[in-house]
Amino acid sequence: MTDGKIRDLQKRFQEISPRCDPEVREFISQLLFIIERSEEVIKSLEAKLSLNSHNSHKPPSTDGPKKGLFKKVLCKSNGNKPGGHKGETLKLNFTEKI
Repeated sequence: MTDGKIRDLQKRFQEISPRCDPEVREFISQLLFIIERSEEVIKSLEAKLSLNSHNSHKPPSTDGPKKGLFKKVLCKSNGNKPGGHKGETLKLNFTEKI
């Protein structure tokens, strides 16, 4: 909800509140306050989400993983399957007595 919509609700409430029961008026007033406060919290959290090491004092390690960077840049495929090189592996020889 935008600030304009909240202001519109407050104006509308002020227009109809004299005709409302005092308990209903208080309840609606509290709900409007909760909505305003929630909007403020949402805006501050959205601002925090958009921060990274390039536009704040945060270190680069807090930026999180770059989506797709590892696959696209660091691990360019040469057609081989992942998992190391192919070749001989060492085998234990248990035929010799100690």
